[in-house]
Amino acid sequence: MRSYKLTTDAKQDLVEIYYTGHSVWGEAQADIYLNTLYEVFERIGELPKIGVKQSELGQGIHRLNVGAHAVFYSVLNKHPEILRVLRQEAQPDNWL
Repeated sequence: MRSYKLTTDAKQDLVEIYYTGHSVWGEAQADIYLNTLYEVFERIGELPKIGVKQSELGQGIHRLNVGAHAVFYSVLNKHPEILRVLRQEAQPDNWL
């Protein structure tokens, strides 16, 4: 059983990350990167406060950098909710 939830936006982010990675670096590397992100989601589920609090974005929101991306998630519910997976340089307040 997963110990986290993915929002629709986060799922779409993962699709875009995979297809971009596939076109730039190939299928094998895209698979590795996507698997790494899912491993990080599991880690967030085990240790919800592993990321840095982002109080300016809202109550209970945390950020954890992974490769070229930042995972934004909420720890207000029983299971952390992955809100978005954005490029690190993206302005999260435009996307959350």
